[in-house]
Amino acid sequence: MSMTGRPTAIAVIPLAAALVLTAPSLVLAEEPARIPFGAILQDPDNLDLTVAYARQEIDAGNLPGASAALERLLILYPAENTVRLLYAVTLFRLDQVAEAEREFAAVDPGQLSGEDLRVFEELTERTRRRLRTLTGNLGLTVGLQYDSNRDNFPLGGTFQVEIPGLGPSVIDSDEDGEDDFGVFGIIDGRIDYKPPSQTVQRLSLEFTALAVEQFDLDEFDVVSGFISGSAFIDATVVDLEPRVVYRQIQLGDDRYLRAGEGGVRIQRAIGNNNRLIAFADLAGGFDDFAPVEADEFADEKTGPFFAASAGVIWTPTERLGVLARYNFTERFAEEDFEAFTTHGVSVTAQYLLTNSTALRASLGYAHSDFGGPDPFVSTTTTQDDDAFSARLGMLVRADALLEGAGIEDPVEATKNLSLNLGFGYRRVFSNLDNFEFQNFRFEASLTKRFFF
Repeated sequence: MSMTGRPTAIAVIPLAAALVLTAPSLVLAEEPARIPFGAILQDPDNLDLTVAYARQEIDAGNLPGASAALERLLILYPAENTVRLLYAVTLFRLDQVAEAEREFAAVDPGQLSGEDLRVFEELTERTRRRLRTLTGNLGLTVGLQYDSNRDNFPLGGTFQVEIPGLGPSVIDSDEDGEDDFGVFGIIDGRIDYKPPSQTVQRLSLEFTALAVEQFDLDEFDVVSGFISGSAFIDATVVDLEPRVVYRQIQLGDDRYLRAGEGGVRIQRAIGNNNRLIAFADLAGGFDDFAPVEADEFADEKTGPFFAASAGVIWTPTERLGVLARYNFTERFAEEDFEAFTTHGVSVTAQYLLTNSTALRASLGYAHSDFGGPDPFVSTTTTQDDDAFSARLGMLVRADALLEGAGIEDPVEATKNLSLNLGFGYRRVFSNLDNFEFQNFRFEASLTKRFFF
């Protein structure tokens, strides 16, 4: 049991999510110096110069400019296979999927090798899937995780209790937080349907199931899952994505949480190249908690909640993507001391080191004010928390590792197989010693994804 005055809410396992890395080498090639557009006008027949200019413009986000330059070049050099591949990739990125399919069909794969051939095969398949009415994918993940303080034991080994007749008393414990390893497995999937409508562009169904087996702390074994349905609606001025979600979590051998929510995302691209997207999320729902060994008073947290967030998605180059957001949560509960209001900010950045290797880093801060004093801890002091979190992760595609080792044609089992490594840190400062803790986490996992 967590020695935090009373057993507190346990943060359920954060999951490693697979990244899809499909950016081709043709697109991601970098040039040491910027090529002005005037140089292309002065030498329009220069094949190498125009290709270098197109790569530069793609990386800078000017996909229409790159497309126009490559289209002119193909009029002069229609048999240039790699130029046609780069043009097809550019059209795909412009979401001109039918046009991209025609260009991919004109590429001779027999003239491609290595990374270019892999890019051709992947994007050809993705283009075909995009043109189908019904598409989907299924992911299987297995991994190992380690937590330095799995039970969120308070720093300093002290906690406060309210003793009748004596008032608040600080107790020093001779125990420490318990570290633990765990193995986990994840099954997740998504199905998209494109209806014959210009307004409702997509209907989606998503699901995830997770199982975690702790080596020592059996009360923190997790079985959980969620399922959601959503639609993507082009409302002309903005895009709308309404969503409904149901999730359930089991801790140890008992049901811990059942929750349902509904919400909508409102987003709009700023500018003409979709490099900056502003969004706002609104959601509301109800959480039904039940007592478990790791949280014996969990039912006191049962109640409705409302959440809102706003932020931007910025993609300054083909290699770098940044997500920044502000979050607000208002949670009600059966007991005031379990209700809280939270304001938070977070920034996540992802950078492609190579075509098949990516780094992801995130930082977050949240401040929570609770609704009233917990009489088990103090009849006069209301909990007030500041939480800081950081995470660094890396993803490497297995086929890239094999190609780097000199294996030109990796086996089918390595296709869409990725290695995920993650390191995280969480530190909570609180005006009550019971709730002040820190935890280091390490995760390593393999994810295999299937597409249809």
